This record gives sequence, structure tokens and C-alpha cells, in this order.
Amino acid sequence: ELLGARTAPEKLTLDFLDQKASLIGWTQTRSTDMLAIELLALKCPPEKLWQSLIGKTFLEPFGLNAPNAMLAASPKSVARIKANNPELEKATFYTPRPDRPPSYVMLGTLLTPDRHKASAETAVALQMSPGQIGSPYYPSGKKLSSDPLSPLVGSKTMSLVGGGFVESFAFGGAAPTNPKVQSGGDDVWVGAPPVPFTLADAVGVSSFMPAPYFANSALLNMLNPRIHYWPVTSEKFPPSEPGGVFELADGGDLESSGLLPLLQRHVESVVWVANSYQGLNRTYPWRDFCGMKQGKRSWESFDPVAAGLIPQLVDKFGYGAEVSDSLNYLIYNTVFERFELLPVACKLWWSEQRGMPAVVRFKPTVLPNDRWGLEGGNQVDVLLVYLLNVEGFNTKLPKHTQDEIQLGEHGSLAHWPHYKTTLQNPPEVTSYTMRQVNLLSALGEHAVMSHSPLFKSFLRK
Repeated sequence: ELLGARTAPEKLTLDFLDQKASLIGWTQTRSTDMLAIELLALKCPPEKLWQSLIGKTFLEPFGLNAPNAMLAASPKSVARIKANNPELEKATFYTPRPDRPPSYVMLGTLLTPDRHKASAETAVALQMSPGQIGSPYYPSGKKLSSDPLSPLVGSKTMSLVGGGFVESFAFGGAAPTNPKVQSGGDDVWVGAPPVPFTLADAVGVSSFMPAPYFANSALLNMLNPRIHYWPVTSEKFPPSEPGGVFELADGGDLESSGLLPLLQRHVESVVWVANSYQGLNRTYPWRDFCGMKQGKRSWESFDPVAAGLIPQLVDKFGYGAEVSDSLNYLIYNTVFERFELLPVACKLWWSEQRGMPAVVRFKPTVLPNDRWGLEGGNQVDVLLVYLLNVEGFNTKLPKHTQDEIQLGEHGSLAHWPHYKTTLQNPPEVTSYTMRQVNLLSALGEHAVMSHSPLFKSFLRK
């Protein structure tokens, strides 16, 4: 019911694609426009509007949108929390399923102190898990400077950000009253948050892409999510360090793959699913770099941006400056050498040329990265699943489905397979049709099943 039954490309008629095949797919078809109007009518605070919309759209159908429900790592953690905090005896907690991997990280961004300008220099990754929320490192090992939106709303601030985590149920509360324990420990008493930081808050923050633009606008600034945040101190930055209200943003504004938090945890193997928003540039001279002939061009002259590779891939290989802008702060994401990108890019291109799903395995060496607190020197085994057009899948589809794809922007499968993230079906801002969702899901299934031996050997270890 959650993901739907197995499919075969030959059976994907338009009538079949129009059916509700899975619950998780159906949520992608809900009208966020209408739900937003309902929330506005209920006078939802502007800084909570997006999180509330995400909760109603994607979490409520699964019974995961209870007001003020708290987060915890496990039922055992809930029992401990309630024992230590009797006032929470009747509180609702959401915990991960015990039959799923215990670690789960949603990536947001601590964007900037409230009413201050946002930039790549102020933004820090906010890592949100059921058990704990925070940032495990001090970016570049220093305090961060932030300029006010205007002299009328404040002054330049120097903020310490990072250093560790606080349990999720307490995130958003005041720092410890005893500054000596701000460096952490067991059963540190902190202030209770005014309202719990919920699952809807975490999912909403992790998807609120326009926040950097809003942060730098005196008019739109009020729409950004906010939280009271304080850092975890240390010998390098001893207590007490004051906290304050910070604006929050999509983790993708800083790092959209989720790879760097895994590298911080010294993960040795990663399945990286890159849901690209564009195809490769077919007019780029790929054969000059990836052909079999002697004397092919070297990696130094390869331009991954002109080749059509997406930012979440190329920024890891030292091209972050080339793909950064006012909404994407990617300049500090270098973790692999530039020369390691071209072999990966060529495998992606050859996969598309052969009509096959782009699934590529590579094992680069991790570089030191002070901004993300990475020592480097280790290798990571990566299995990259990259969304590209797959002719081997398209040609197996029933004729009427193929004809619909050929209609391009005039058909019901416009932009296939790179649907627009907004206004795919105007005037709806974010929703898709069941037909669009089911066909893209089937393509993902095809990518995995056509490489099943590779996935099995990779995951088995």
C-alpha cells in the first residue's frame, strides 16, 4: 500500500497510470493551493505556513501530523524522557519504526540570525533526526559574522553555531541555566521550547527552498521558519555562549545531496540518489572527453556546468563556486578532487547513450574540509543513481504512453522525465497528477531492477 505493487513498463498504459497505485504517490497529487488557502483562513502564522502545509499534505494521510507531537529516537527514549519530565506524561511522541534503519537525518539550514542578511558565510547545516537536532561542527572553526537587514533592526552580530546536538523534544528551548553544562553531558537540564519542534517542522524546513531570498527581503522575511537556537560549547569556545532566534531554510540551499552529513559520520558506503532537474547537454562535445579514441581531451578542460551536470554533483568535486547563486550556497562543499569527476560523468553519458538507467559506482578519496569539519584521507564507496532519460525504458512502454511523451510540453507528461518542481501543472504550485507520479516511480523501479546484482552486492557488504 505504501509504495505500490511491482510494475512492468509494457503494462503502463495511460489508464493504468491514472490509478492510485500507492499511498505515498497519492500524496504528491494533493492540491497544496487549496490547503494553503485553508491555512490562511485559519490565520496560520506566516512563519509556520509552509511547515503546516507540508504536514497537512504529506504527513496527515499517514497519521503523522498531530498538533505538538514531539520526536524521540525510540519508545525506550520516550519512557526515559517522560520519567525525567513528569509534565510530559500525556504528551504524544513520534518514534521511528523499529524495523527500519535506526539513523535518519533530514537536512535543513541555520540560515542567519533573525532579521539579518543571509549568505554562504552565515549558513550552517542543521541536522534533524528523531532523537537529536543540531550541528556537530563549528564551521571553519570560528564564529560567524552577520549583518542586519538595516541599521533600524539591529547591528552586526558574531554568533557561535554548532558544536553538537540537543534532544529533539527539547530543541527550540532556552540554553541551560547553568552555563557550565552548556558543553553537554547526560541529563542536562535546558529550557522547554514554547512549542515542540514537530515532524512537520523538520520536513517543512528541509524543503523551504526560497528562504535565502526571503531572508534578504524586508517584506518577505516574515515567511521564513524560525527557531530559538543556542550552540554547544567546548574548550575552544567555552561557556557561556548566548543563543538567539535564527531563520531556517531548506538543507538543499546549502547541500542538496545529503552526502556531507554522512561523511561527517565516517560512513564507508553511500547510495546517492540524484533526482536531477535537467538532462545532460547533448550538444556538449562528450565524445572528445569520453570517446575511445587516442588523444581525447583531459579533465582540466572539462566543463561540467556546460555539460549539464547538476549542482549537487559538481559542487562535491570543487565546482561549487560555478553553481552558487543567491539561493544556493554551495561554495564550501568540495570533498573530492576535480579530476575524479570526469570518469563519473562519462559513465553517466554512456549510460544515456546506451538507453540504460544511469547507475554508477565510484570510490573517491575524501578531501579535508574545514567548513564541514572533515579531516579527509579516507575513501567512500558511492553508488550514484542519477535521473536521466532512459530510452530502453521509454521504448518498452505501450504505444499510447509513448505517444503522450512525444507530445512534449503539450502533453500530460510534459518535461518527462525531469518534471518541474513547481508549476508542473499550473495553476497548481507543487502538485502532480497520478499519471506523472506513477510513470516516474516506475522509472525509478526500472533503474534499480535493471541493476539488481549491483545493488545487492553493494548493500550486502
